Amino acid sequence: MEREKARAQAAWGASPAGSAYALEFEPGTKEFFEKSYALRKEKEMGFLDELIPFRLFRGKQVLEIGCGVGYDALDFCKNGADYIGIDLTPENPERCRKHLSF
Repeated sequence: MEREKARAQAAWGASPAGSAYALEFEPGTKEFFEKSYALRKEKEMGFLDELIPFRLFRGKQVLEIGCGVGYDALDFCKNGADYIGIDLTPENPERCRKHLSF
C-alpha cells in the first residue's frame, strides 16, 4: 500500500490535473492556473456547475478530499464557502493556496 501511495504522490505531484492544457507553465504559477482552469472548464468540467451548485455553499463549511491544484476550491471560495482542502500529494495543497491567492 505504501508503494502505491508513493507512486500516486509522485505522479500527481509531477503532473497535476490540467497540466496538459498548460505545458508551457510551471504548476503553481498564476499563468498555469489561469490557463488550465479555463480550458478544463471549457473542455472537461462544463457539467460541474450543474452537478455541484457552488452558489448553494455560501457560508457553509466544505472539506474537499483531493483538492488538487484548486479548481473546485476556487469555485467554492468564489461563492462564499468556508473551504478546507487536503490532498495525498504534498505539493498540491501549497499550489491550491497559491492559486486561491491570485
